[in-house]
Amino acid sequence: VIIYNLLQSLRLLGDASISFAKNCVDGIVANQDRIDTLLQERYPEIEAIVRYDDRTPYLKIEGESRQVEVAFMDPSALAVFDFNLVRGNPTVALENPASILLTASTATLLFGEDDPIGQRITYDDDFDLTVTGILADVPTQSHLQFEALAPIELMRRLMSEEELEGFDNYNYYTYLMLAPGANPAALEEKLFDYRLEQAEGDVAAASSYRYELQPLTDIHLTTNLRWDVSSNVDPKYLLLFGGVALLILLIAGVNFMNLATARAAQRAKEVGLRKVVGAKRGQLVAQFLGESVLLSLVAIGLAMGLTVLFLPVFRDIIGSAVAISFAEAGTIALLVGIGLSAGVLAGVYPAFYLSAFRPALVLKGEATKGRRAALLRRGLIVAQFGISVFLIVSTLTVYDQLRFVQSKTLGFDKEQVVWAPIAAPIKDSYDAFRQTLQQDPLVQHVSLAGNLPGRVNTSRGYNWPGQAEGNEEGQSFYTLLADPDLLEALGLRLAAGRNFSRERPADVEDAYILNETAARDLGYASPAEAIGQPFRAWDREMGQIIGVVEDFHFQSLHQEIGPVVLNQKPAWSWLVAFRLAPGDIAQSLTFLTAQWQRFAPGAPFDYKFLDEDFDRLYKNEAELGRLFGFFAGLAIFIACLGLFGLAAYSAERRTKEIGVRKVMGASVQDVVLLLSKEFTLLVLVGFVVAAPVAFFVMRGWLGDFAYRVDVSGWTFLIAGLAALTIAWLTVSYQSIRAARANPVEALRYE
Repeated sequence: VIIYNLLQSLRLLGDASISFAKNCVDGIVANQDRIDTLLQERYPEIEAIVRYDDRTPYLKIEGESRQVEVAFMDPSALAVFDFNLVRGNPTVALENPASILLTASTATLLFGEDDPIGQRITYDDDFDLTVTGILADVPTQSHLQFEALAPIELMRRLMSEEELEGFDNYNYYTYLMLAPGANPAALEEKLFDYRLEQAEGDVAAASSYRYELQPLTDIHLTTNLRWDVSSNVDPKYLLLFGGVALLILLIAGVNFMNLATARAAQRAKEVGLRKVVGAKRGQLVAQFLGESVLLSLVAIGLAMGLTVLFLPVFRDIIGSAVAISFAEAGTIALLVGIGLSAGVLAGVYPAFYLSAFRPALVLKGEATKGRRAALLRRGLIVAQFGISVFLIVSTLTVYDQLRFVQSKTLGFDKEQVVWAPIAAPIKDSYDAFRQTLQQDPLVQHVSLAGNLPGRVNTSRGYNWPGQAEGNEEGQSFYTLLADPDLLEALGLRLAAGRNFSRERPADVEDAYILNETAARDLGYASPAEAIGQPFRAWDREMGQIIGVVEDFHFQSLHQEIGPVVLNQKPAWSWLVAFRLAPGDIAQSLTFLTAQWQRFAPGAPFDYKFLDEDFDRLYKNEAELGRLFGFFAGLAIFIACLGLFGLAAYSAERRTKEIGVRKVMGASVQDVVLLLSKEFTLLVLVGFVVAAPVAFFVMRGWLGDFAYRVDVSGWTFLIAGLAALTIAWLTVSYQSIRAARANPVEALRYE
């Protein structure tokens, strides 16, 4: 039930829009300020256009600032998307460029019990906005996540006219609402004409990029953008989670089949008597299937209650806010269908097995001595423990890889570094702020940056002599916006050349530092060869390469190290990083907080540790490891329940044999070994079957990492020993109990 709701929670917001993506090298979505008018006039199949951008400014109320995720959209967003405007008029709520809508939780956070409508909010100590409406909180399953919504026209106060109007500046994500029956593929072809017109007939320029459309409901799982509005989910993980849930359900069904057939002797006389008095086989099958289905449906109801009860614990295990809803008729119908299917599949063999007993043999006590049921039970035990071994191997491999990526040398020093979005007053007096902090021994370095390793999602076009013709916008490289202190703050090492210098003001405009991979991509055999060579960002005059840093992992270990360029752009730098001196971190943070409040009164110091922030790149792997661990434990527990029951049945069935053996001198150890060896062999067979499957599955999963561990033989050894130990412990209780029984009790009626 939990896994079903996890999959359900990935449904997206709305289903009628098409995302308008520019599938270019750096994956940015294209849009200009004039696009809505031009496209709607030209193409009647476009009913509405919504542009989207976001920021995380500080919003100040009565001298107290809080950082809030603000989305900027066209007023049509309230009609295109099904945002729930609790208070306010949707037709005019975003018409005024100085307006802002708050979500319900944000309104409570900022204003408490006061009425927020009409209240003034200061945006980054820059200008005032008026609250014109309250939105219901955005559902967690929406890929558009924000705490406040402002009109896109407000961006005119945050960006230059060139950035807003330029055809080759790609500033917004764009959503198109298409008319019913419109053909997205045909519209894509027409959009080339629009591109050609904006390129003033230059076919080469128009062909350098293509506009592509993707359905809104496809974005979360199959986006065609390198960067989309929010992080995406790999569909393989969803299949994996659903598959694990089915495996656990299979183990439970196997237990039911095993125990039902093992205890057949207790119901054999019931079947015989029913047949003697006229019961048909079909009636008996219906009875036994009905019992199985009833148990399964009761289990579904119990599972729904347990899901709600233990959902907070499950959220803590996977570290994600899973949404649960049992209010929809479709959900209830599907869960009932799962219950019926599980009941029928688990009960069909026992039903036909029990109903096939012949009355004459049953009443003589000879109906349950067949070998086929015993072989089936053994095969099902093998399947159970094979699944358990697979899950144990998977869990250990995921944790090995997670430990590897968290401990691997990254080429920069992420320890002792904290960073925070810089408040506007601090940026306005940044030099004084930096100098004040660096006078204290608690802080070693202070750096103004546009992004940091783990958050390098910006690229720019660059040009250099000898570059391919017809590429005026340049080759796109990842860009790390830096200042002269960033290399020392991050512990980056120069392979050749020099760092940026405050003594050379021209460095801001015409100096570039490349990593070793970028230098190789430009054709230089060594870092030293690149020093002094001409190089420029596409929107600047020609500068030069002043340094080459050793390669470092600025992205997760899923990707190989790519080319990255470090340059300065103070206007786009909104993060400040601090390298703290070794020692008392708490004291250093207290000092930083005090100085932050001194330079920006009322602005919170929302800091993050760089090592923890970088590790968030492996959030999916951490969740996967926790889920595998949780499900492996659950699968083993369920398998052991079945094994415990079968061991009890085996001991009971062999009571007289055990009694005779003890009378003949068998020890407790002999009897325990007798009862345990069959189950031990079955567990070993399960291990042999599961090991190669686990190896190939986990090797495929590790293939998603450019840097990875190997599937270790120790992992399989540990998994096999764990399965054997658990099986022995499960069987040993029943075995020891049977072995220690008084043989007189077993033989007294013989």
